Amino acid sequence: MKKYLPILFILIFFANSTSLLSQYWYEYNETTVSTPTGVTIEAWQFNEDDYDDFDAPTIAAQNYAWTYGYNCRILANSTKYYNCHGFAWYNIEGQMSQSDLRWINELDNEEDPNIAKYYTGDNRSYTETQTYSNHLRVSYVGDDHSAVTTEDEDSLVSKWAYGPLVKHTVDQCPFYDNSEIKYYKLWPRVNGSTSVMCYNNQRTYTSNMSIPGSTYSWTRETNLFNYVSGAGTTSYTVSATNGTGDAWVQIQITTPSGEVATSSKYYTWVGKAQVQSISGPGSTTPYT
Repeated sequence: MKKYLPILFILIFFANSTSLLSQYWYEYNETTVSTPTGVTIEAWQFNEDDYDDFDAPTIAAQNYAWTYGYNCRILANSTKYYNCHGFAWYNIEGQMSQSDLRWINELDNEEDPNIAKYYTGDNRSYTETQTYSNHLRVSYVGDDHSAVTTEDEDSLVSKWAYGPLVKHTVDQCPFYDNSEIKYYKLWPRVNGSTSVMCYNNQRTYTSNMSIPGSTYSWTRETNLFNYVSGAGTTSYTVSATNGTGDAWVQIQITTPSGEVATSSKYYTWVGKAQVQSISGPGSTTPYT
């Protein structure tokens, strides 16, 4: 037990932060990653060419010190390669090979929000939800921690700073005290023109996001849209039939982690434009 005490002291001292600790900052190279909608996020890559990850005794000590007193299960050993934010928001989506692992801080070098870019702003990739499901992102607001939901409603998976990757309940975590728990789901949307389409006109609709390794499934109003091209991609082309009405397209994305997210239907009028009234001098007659 004595050999664990110095590390235990350090971990307790920094328990409320998953940011890079001062004693290791020089072992990382600054880089960037992108959110699914293309927003740039500041990130850090462990410099494995010049520095070593934890050796076996240190891994054992880190694993023990971080999880001591918590009802949890270690899924992967302690490592310098990534942290909770890197795992939950980036690495889990097909980026878990060692060369792809990234450490991401809650704030950037200018002390501005960094992780929040994933779920705030007009170009956000995730939106807050009150409905629990598998594969949601979890934010421990106020305690600088992120996690991912699992198929078990009472269990999360998260990386504990330099410690291990752990499966645990919401409260069985060193970042739980005084935090507010928020859940976020992937929020795909369709982009494209909404101007009226006449018979045989073609139009291409696109997804607002792209996640490598994902599958993309488009659906459409088949009475008003004929398929042209783009099935299974982020760009989908249709042509108008000779019908009239509100036509729509919709995309469903399945990510490498298994999250399934469906956009709202995106509507376009097909056929003659509907004119309800005309303002101006004299009388008018509605025309369709």
